[in-house]
Amino acid sequence: MFHHPAIASAEGRPHYVWWHDYDSYLPADLPQDPFAYMHERSLVFGYTHWGTDARAASQGFWEYMQLYVAEHGLWPPRGTPSRVLVEMLNVSSASEALMWDGQVIMNDCEILRTDWFAAAPYQQWVQFVEDSKKMWTHRWGDHIVRTVGVAIHLEDTRVEQMHLLPYAHQDVCLCGSSSEGHSCERVDDPSRPLKGWRWQCVAEGKKK
Repeated sequence: MFHHPAIASAEGRPHYVWWHDYDSYLPADLPQDPFAYMHERSLVFGYTHWGTDARAASQGFWEYMQLYVAEHGLWPPRGTPSRVLVEMLNVSSASEALMWDGQVIMNDCEILRTDWFAAAPYQQWVQFVEDSKKMWTHRWGDHIVRTVGVAIHLEDTRVEQMHLLPYAHQDVCLCGSSSEGHSCERVDDPSRPLKGWRWQCVAEGKKK
């Protein structure tokens, strides 16, 4: 995907992609340009929230991940694990027992700098996963592949959970850190006939 001409970086210039699911939307106005925010801070990966992956759709993933990182001298992590790995495995140091309980970055909202994801070593990890065929036979999702790729290969300084972004998708609603005094509220929306409502960030004093 990251090599496709529509999104690939060209002539050495960084290119960013803001990935949303088809039913994602913004429940409030953007406080600033997220692409400029990423570029000014030399960020490669930005995301909004974590979730828990369905065990039925990630069978064997943890074991295959350990095979990959051991083969490439990445396991166990040396010194302090990355922030993403700490959150994913719910640990504070490499000396703790490392087990995965399904914590994963939800990639229905993520911003990516495409040149890093198009290059090794991230692509080496993706190729390992593709060669296993488990995305086809076990329905491993791209969100767990992305979470691990970032956790084991990307420096902490280039990853950020972007609390400033407002975001809504299904039962998730985030007003963003810039919307202080606002909270998510369901409002009627006839343009969405299946649900009939959408999330909107509403000032506390204006709630119905």
